[in-house]
Amino acid sequence: MEHTFLTQSQQLTYNHIAYHSLKERFTSHMHNAFELILYVHGDVSYIVENRRYDLQKYDLVITHPAELHFMQINSNTDYERYNLLIPLNHPLTRLLFKIPRNLDVLNCSNHTIIKENFKRMPFYEKIFPKDEFQDLLSALLTEILYNILALDDNFNQQQNVVSPLIQKALAYINEHLFTIKNIGEISNALFVAQNYFFRLFKETLNISPKKYITTKRLLHAQSLLRAGKKPTQIYEQIGFSNYVSFYQQYVALFGYSPSSERVIV
Repeated sequence: MEHTFLTQSQQLTYNHIAYHSLKERFTSHMHNAFELILYVHGDVSYIVENRRYDLQKYDLVITHPAELHFMQINSNTDYERYNLLIPLNHPLTRLLFKIPRNLDVLNCSNHTIIKENFKRMPFYEKIFPKDEFQDLLSALLTEILYNILALDDNFNQQQNVVSPLIQKALAYINEHLFTIKNIGEISNALFVAQNYFFRLFKETLNISPKKYITTKRLLHAQSLLRAGKKPTQIYEQIGFSNYVSFYQQYVALFGYSPSSERVIV
């Protein structure tokens, strides 16, 4: 087999999870990567930004970069899913960017190729070395993505808005992401009490408004650094008042300093 020799930063991250009587809580998170999840069974809902989906067997979840998302457990039943994380510099993102941004979840019950390609992954992981497994993952993902792009809109799952107020809050935050000074600015724009807004935001999205804003800013900073910008050139433009605070929070989120970020080509 001919290897593609992807760099470590380009490699796909795969896992298969099966829990008996799922009890653990999934935390909300964001990342500069695409994520595909083939949901097999369980009683969970998928939250992405202001949208909520009650998942059905063989729903394929598509998460775009820098979107807040998490699985909400509805009851302690058996849970199983396949997961692929695709970094932004992977060659196959050219296909992922063709997927409509509003397509979060589609049902693959009647699409054997998509289902079977995910189910082959744990078998291949056991019998092939890591480099060859990466080649196979790329091949399987290529086939999955072309099949997604060939589907029509009838397979898009029905979404529900988690909260009209949170929907307005997220719209305001993302429009003013780099200029917001404090949480009171958001609650004032929504004409609600700050304490009420804070509590509703955290209960709905499992994250505080401040952490949501900070994480979005840092993910944008990561993209700029990977594009060749220097840390000292960007911290103010993304909303940090001083470099020390930017540096500390960058390290806290990513586990390494901003200057350690590698340029992606």
